[in-house]
Amino acid sequence: MKFGKTARALAFGAAMLLSSAANAANVYTLRLFQVDDLMRTYITNSYHLGTMMFEKHFGPDDPAVDISGFITTGLNTIDLALFNGPSGYTYGYDFQINGVSFAKDSCGTFNMGGCDNDRYGEGLVWTDKIRFNVDSNGYVSGVPEPATWAMMITGFGMAGWMLRRNRNRLATALA
Repeated sequence: MKFGKTARALAFGAAMLLSSAANAANVYTLRLFQVDDLMRTYITNSYHLGTMMFEKHFGPDDPAVDISGFITTGLNTIDLALFNGPSGYTYGYDFQINGVSFAKDSCGTFNMGGCDNDRYGEGLVWTDKIRFNVDSNGYVSGVPEPATWAMMITGFGMAGWMLRRNRNRLATALA
């Protein structure tokens, strides 16, 4: 029984070391800005399941936050959620890896004009996901969204259909 716990602890420790080694060369930062009223950030990966990393309250700008300690080898998903009171809302984020923007977006101008023509909303008004893979060497790659896969598959299917149709037309013309 004691051996099983020790083995699990060693395996977990080895996985954490591998994760740390993979991320040692990379610095992951997330900056939130133009937040009206509250933006929360969550991480999901092999060690965290929807864990809140940090939140930003109403304000134009904050410095970037180093989130490297949350990133692991494998698939990482950062969820951003904007909550608003009964008024217009604005948001902005910039996710960087080693000082280079990997994903960023903004909407509206803080205390001037809100998103979507100053549309009002209350409660959860906006969400976004940043998905990326980190391999054991620390190499980072993006993860296509399901809509991208659907477009690619549709495109390949259409290309195949057109090739088959043209081949059948050519065979009919030669016959």
